[in-house]
Amino acid sequence: MQLSKRQVFWLIVLAMTSLWACGYHFVGTGGDGIDPAIKRVHVLTFGNATNEPNVETTFRSAFIDRLIQGGRFQIVDQAAQADAVLKGNIKLLVKTPLAYTAGNLASEERWSTTVDLSFQERETGKILWANSDFSLTADYKVSSSSLSVTERNRKEALVKLASDTAERAYSMILSGF
Repeated sequence: MQLSKRQVFWLIVLAMTSLWACGYHFVGTGGDGIDPAIKRVHVLTFGNATNEPNVETTFRSAFIDRLIQGGRFQIVDQAAQADAVLKGNIKLLVKTPLAYTAGNLASEERWSTTVDLSFQERETGKILWANSDFSLTADYKVSSSSLSVTERNRKEALVKLASDTAERAYSMILSGF
């Protein structure tokens, strides 16, 4: 059965109307979950309850980068200048082996993290979004021949984990989940 151009046009109109009617929207584009008056954000120094030195800096930088890339908020240097404040505390960061070589050595490992995050209005202290057990993972290869390669892979995976955490949290903040 061949559809005419007019029938195709009306099918497209019907499909688009259905999507709009059900409330469909692209996550992270509108910021529907956050009051439009919230424009300036300060990202506080993250807490670090882990044994990994300086991981709080890696995570804070990832969140600042994501907020800048999103374009919805302006980052400010001081909390007093902000409409809202993002707080974070890295509660858990562990690495576990995923795969082993024939010699029973790890060939792949996984970073797992749990972060306590909150996004709140500065003046009122009202929590706009929070998740006390925000968890993600990132995997990396372990080199059996080079400790420096393994260390580089480990650091790259940690940066990716921080970036992925920031990306997912940003989407959830904007969507109101």
